[in-house]
Amino acid sequence: MLAASAMEIMRTIQTGFQYLALMQFTAYLIPPQANVQSGATYDYIIVGAGTSGSVIASQLTEDPHISVLLIEAGGDAPLESTMPAAVAFLKNSSYDWNYIAEPDLHSKQCHRRSSPEVILGKMLGGTSSLDYMVYSRGHPTDYDNWAKIVKDPTWNWENVLPYFKKSVKVDDENFLKSADSAKNYGSDGLIGLTIDNRDYVNNLLESCSEMGYDIVTDPESSIGYSKMLVSIGEGERHGSGIMFLKPAKDRKNLHVLKNTFVTKINFDDKRNAIGVEALTEDGKTLILKAKNEVVVAAGAINSAKLLMLSGIGPKKDLESRKIKVISDLPVGQNLQDHVSVMIPIAMETIAEQPVDPHVYLAPPVIGYVALDKSQKYPDYETVSFYAHARQLLYYCAYSYAFTYHICDDIYMLMHGQDEIGKMGLMTDIVHLNPKSRGEVKLKSLNPMEPPAIHVGYFSNEDDINDLVKYIQEFIPIVNTTFFRRIGAELVETTSGSCYDFEAGSDDYWRCYTTCVYTGLNDYSGTCAMGSVVDSKLRVYGVQKLRVADASIMPVITRGNTNAPVVMIGEKAADFIKEDYKTKYC
Repeated sequence: MLAASAMEIMRTIQTGFQYLALMQFTAYLIPPQANVQSGATYDYIIVGAGTSGSVIASQLTEDPHISVLLIEAGGDAPLESTMPAAVAFLKNSSYDWNYIAEPDLHSKQCHRRSSPEVILGKMLGGTSSLDYMVYSRGHPTDYDNWAKIVKDPTWNWENVLPYFKKSVKVDDENFLKSADSAKNYGSDGLIGLTIDNRDYVNNLLESCSEMGYDIVTDPESSIGYSKMLVSIGEGERHGSGIMFLKPAKDRKNLHVLKNTFVTKINFDDKRNAIGVEALTEDGKTLILKAKNEVVVAAGAINSAKLLMLSGIGPKKDLESRKIKVISDLPVGQNLQDHVSVMIPIAMETIAEQPVDPHVYLAPPVIGYVALDKSQKYPDYETVSFYAHARQLLYYCAYSYAFTYHICDDIYMLMHGQDEIGKMGLMTDIVHLNPKSRGEVKLKSLNPMEPPAIHVGYFSNEDDINDLVKYIQEFIPIVNTTFFRRIGAELVETTSGSCYDFEAGSDDYWRCYTTCVYTGLNDYSGTCAMGSVVDSKLRVYGVQKLRVADASIMPVITRGNTNAPVVMIGEKAADFIKEDYKTKYC
């Protein structure tokens, strides 16, 4: 089986990268392991050196009077995390938490595993060190909606935009010449953004225009199709861990504990968070103290788990496990994620030049589309990846985890009898505002045991019906002038699983959707503003405890969540500075 062989090759390469990790190629970029003794006291303890935790630590330690302990369950981000072309090798490695969700309502019959994989970064930079680097902020109306939910205008688009601008640098003069781009993007931040400007991208955009969609410069503020922004600078991934911790690596007031697992938040008898308990990789338990605050930035899954183990969560659930309830809150509920359906299109080559390894699968075009053309916000997103059939075989088997039989069929349909073979355009149709919700629960009192993750995909069937509409609106692209010229055709992906239904019918696409759907690992909402934390991210019912990661999103943003989490980290740092400014004046 071709796909099975591809998987063996992927695992062999992964093993090679593990040996390379022993060389510690990235160690010079980030703070070294701190020597911290049990009983040590800091002004702030930050749990999680991921997307937002790295930002907060970097921002707070700009003041030399503030001491910060940053605790990360994983270690340094490896060399392959900096290489865009190696993105696929990080999943299911030691840099991934390797969680598996509980069995879902819909069996994933097109995948090798019936339960969804939960891909989360376990290293400095967290998931920003292993995601696919698609840069998306969501739509401005998302943040206006947050502001209404929490009754605080500091979260509306006008007030979060400066934080987005602050963190990025776009080295593309033509892009910045656009009025919207100049208004919405910066050129002095730490995270570099790259745009794919090769000629064939324009051909794809022309096809989208032929279908009646607007072609826009800034994908964040307008509905339509555009060239994609990726968080790559000078050919390297720009994740939060390296980009924000590198400037802080020599600061004496920043201590970083790596490979250290926080097991509990400690409180005094007045419900003040006073520190944490943590377990080192050699089995030692540390009791660490925080004068001002504990900030939890471990991500939507692990932050919820830690709060519940510490006595903050649904009273009934905690009491059933004999956990002392500190604050009765709906922690772990409202779990949200985007869900997508992959549409493969086979075609003759559309580029004379080979795929640039710095742009990995060459994601040339992104679309934000509304079914109602008068609507101001998008319903779905399309993310297109262009590559040779051989390369797509690896992504089919490894990244999408489809069955080997399906991947072999896709490869043969794309490759055909031609020795050179065809190229493929794989497009993810992403539901941007799903109604389905999941939850995170404790499995036991053992902090080292993964939580029970119920992703809840398609728990609301409206999401299936919506995706069917989105697919049907997208697939006519194969009939546009350019796609006809290069012999484009849809590729059957389910290997006969949906043959009982008329091809192209609503029932066929419903079957297709529930067969090949994939979660995007944009987990959010488990410690939502308005129900678990206030608009300054402080946990209700206790003092000196803040949560600052994707878990605080009351509603998931319309787009990949990495950039919004950087913004959340920036805002959290400012909230903390504002609350304690008199102390250091």
